[in-house]
Amino acid sequence: MRYEGKELLKRWLLPAVLAAALVAAVVWGATRSAQVSALEMEQNNAYTRSVYEVTEHMGIVELDLAKLMVSGSPGVNVSLLAEIARRADGAVQSVTSLPLAQSASGSFTGFANTVGDYARALLEQASRGDPLTYEQIEQLKQLHSNCVMLNTQLKNMAQEPITFARITSESFFNWEGDELSSKLYEINQNGPEIPALIYDGPFSDALTGKAAKGLAAGIAEEAAAMAEAARYLGLNDTQSIESLGLCEGALSAFCFNATDKNGDPVYLQVSRQGCKVVLMLRDCAAQQGSITLEQCTQVAQEFLKSNGIEPVISTWTQQYGGMAVINFAAKQDSAVLYPDLIKVKVRTDTGEVAAVDAAGYYMNHTQRTLTTPQKPLEEVRQLVSSQLDIQREQLCVIPTDGGEERLVWEFMGKFADETYIVYLDVATGDEVKVFKIINTQTGALTV
Repeated sequence: MRYEGKELLKRWLLPAVLAAALVAAVVWGATRSAQVSALEMEQNNAYTRSVYEVTEHMGIVELDLAKLMVSGSPGVNVSLLAEIARRADGAVQSVTSLPLAQSASGSFTGFANTVGDYARALLEQASRGDPLTYEQIEQLKQLHSNCVMLNTQLKNMAQEPITFARITSESFFNWEGDELSSKLYEINQNGPEIPALIYDGPFSDALTGKAAKGLAAGIAEEAAAMAEAARYLGLNDTQSIESLGLCEGALSAFCFNATDKNGDPVYLQVSRQGCKVVLMLRDCAAQQGSITLEQCTQVAQEFLKSNGIEPVISTWTQQYGGMAVINFAAKQDSAVLYPDLIKVKVRTDTGEVAAVDAAGYYMNHTQRTLTTPQKPLEEVRQLVSSQLDIQREQLCVIPTDGGEERLVWEFMGKFADETYIVYLDVATGDEVKVFKIINTQTGALTV
């Protein structure tokens, strides 16, 4: 009987246990599958929400850019610029929360960062009560036009269900069937170029004088201004230059659209007084090239020299979007003249000068009477905070908030892995200005 009992146990109990284990495995697998599906659905919902947040943020950026171009109130401009910067940052944050290939997100985040950085660069100007200049409004128009193009494609993309990259145990993200990256990559290829903006650097927004000190007396006729535009572009005649009439601003200038030797559209402003090109913007797309920042600086300096702007010294450089942006200031003896500012943009792929803004130079450039510093460099250096690891020091002239000028010692250095610039008066040793350098994806800003 005991033997029969054991046989019975083997015959019925063991299959029952195995069956129970199989049922438990099936139930566990089904439960696990449901949990994975629920997790995947939760992730997809979060990703979908991020896509709609990107669309919402960029839609408000587009709307506020449009408002900014017609607003004449610096107070309203402050509010609009702050909101544009906040929304652009929000769009970047939403995009970075998505499972995207780098090739899909790079161009979009570059454009959004450019919008946000430019808004912040204009914010300080608006907070002082200064209106937007003609050139700034033109750059805002470019940003708005590109934003409209981008938002049209974002809205079309968001109208259809999107398949996201799936999380797997093998390689974290499985990119097969990742429609979102494919669609954003297509937008990058067909969407707006990152615009060419010239700004930043210490005293790049310096107040201009009431009269152009760097321009010779005499008022040019439009034909002479057009001939100067042709010479500036290396053209043999003015056939490819179209007059846009007068542009009234800090400098009264003739405005032209032209086509250069490469077939690229070019916008120029030639001053009525003195007949000088004060602004040149080439509409060209640059690719990241092998020409170094130092080589681009040399190209820019030679270009300025060929157009009668010398001696100058490079005071600030940036590199992004296939472009090198170099700020130059005039130099007198050993002093850097920050009010006499020229900004040049050079392509890193071809070495071509893509943009020049010389308005600050022509408004302010004149021979100064520079006094000998009452406090020598060695003495003033001891007054700089010991926390600052000084890396550059020089004598310079800076603009003041009241439109005057001041001779100061400049000290650039590091503290806690951050870069600062400190200015001390040459007569008293008093600290008169401090800048902090903020590095962004599109360059550096001074605040």
